[in-house]
Amino acid sequence: MKGKYSEEDKKRCIPVIQQIIELSNISRMEGVLALEERISLYDADPLLQLAISLVVDGIDPLLVKGILENILITEAYEGYDLLKASMIIEGILSIQAGENPRIIEIKLASFIGLDYTVKLVTTSEEDMQNIMNIFMDEVKSKSTPVESRTFDLIIGKLSNREIQMILRETSLPMLLNALKTCNYETVEKLISNLSKRMAMFIIDEMKVLQINNDESIKSQDEILSIYKKLVNAGEIIER
Repeated sequence: MKGKYSEEDKKRCIPVIQQIIELSNISRMEGVLALEERISLYDADPLLQLAISLVVDGIDPLLVKGILENILITEAYEGYDLLKASMIIEGILSIQAGENPRIIEIKLASFIGLDYTVKLVTTSEEDMQNIMNIFMDEVKSKSTPVESRTFDLIIGKLSNREIQMILRETSLPMLLNALKTCNYETVEKLISNLSKRMAMFIIDEMKVLQINNDESIKSQDEILSIYKKLVNAGEIIER
């Protein structure tokens, strides 16, 4: 792949990233079927139209991948067209897989090159902190006074080091589910013990996550099991 694309080819493909991210956000907020209304907007790009149609129709991801890759071969794309087609295929498959738009954006940026990807990834500390502050303000405004659960009480007593030890053994889905019914103070404490980039990822996911209280409490109990395991191992002092 190296050397097949000029710098001009790469620059011309940057708008493809923006298109795919727009579609990704629509899919996550409104569902995959919402993309059907956008198909007609891409008359000038039959590959993108086809890719969206296959996903909307619920075709198995492996079949979608096979169909699009066959087209990539038979059309004998070169230069800009090959790069654009490759990015469309990667992007649409990522949307179908339900990947986070931030991750998709980074994946597509890697087609443009290292410098562009690094620039995209290194969002300023100030920008990330502003996003986190806005999110926490939203959490606080929506929270209602409730009696603190065991989970909130224990997390509230732990040091940052102890929370980070627990988070290292906590899966992302488990953490996302658990956060959904935490009180404001617990959400703030857990989020503040993640890297800012992981916190951005969590914030994105929480905005679209749909989960009932029982599932959330179950995840909290699983995290408490990790806490108890670390207590028994003498790595955390029981609270």
